[in-house]
Amino acid sequence: MENQTANHHYRWLIIVVFFIFVVFLAVLNIFRLRDKSVFFGGISSEVQPTPTPTPTPSVTRGALSMLIDGESRHSQSDYLILEIKADSQNINVVGYDVLLDYDSQAFELIQAKSSVVDFDIYKISLPNRLTLTGVKKTAAVASYIWSGEKIIELVFRPLKTGQFNFRILGSAGKEKTQIVDDKSKVYYPQIDEAMVEIF
Repeated sequence: MENQTANHHYRWLIIVVFFIFVVFLAVLNIFRLRDKSVFFGGISSEVQPTPTPTPTPSVTRGALSMLIDGESRHSQSDYLILEIKADSQNINVVGYDVLLDYDSQAFELIQAKSSVVDFDIYKISLPNRLTLTGVKKTAAVASYIWSGEKIIELVFRPLKTGQFNFRILGSAGKEKTQIVDDKSKVYYPQIDEAMVEIF
C-alpha cells in the first residue's frame, strides 16, 4: 500500500512539473507576441533594425601624375617606360596604393620598381589592371613629403600598334588609389591618365 501511495505522489509530481513547464512556455510566447521581446531572467532581447552605415567622407588631397618617357609616339620594338609621380601636399607618406588601368593585350609588364629607396613596392597583375602598393621600410627614418617626385617606374613591352590609354583609377571594386600618412590617415589623390601611340 505504501508503494502505491509513493507511486501516486510521484505521478502527481511529474504532472505538476509538466504543467508548470507548459504554463512557462505559454507565458513566454505571450510576452514574445505582445512586445516583440523575450524576457528571461530579467534580460530583454529585442529585435533591432539593421543600422544603415553612414558613409565616411573621403579626404581628397595630393595628386598622382604619369609621364611616358620621350614622345607620345613609340615604336613597337622599343620598351615603353611609364613614370608615376606624386605630390603629397605636405603629407608625410608611409604607404600608397595605385590602381592602373591599361590594355594588357597591347602591353606586357616587364618591370615595376620603386623609385624611392626607402619604399618597397608590391604588384598584383589582373587583366587590364595593375595594383601597386608601396610601403615605407620599417628601418627608414626619413620623412617623405613629395612634391612631384617620381615614385614608381614601370617598363612595358608593346605587343601591337595603335593608340592606347593608361589611367590611374580612383577605385575598382573594393580597392582604391590612396596615400597613407604617418598617422595612418588615408587620403585620396587627384588622378591622371596618359595616351600613347605605338607604331
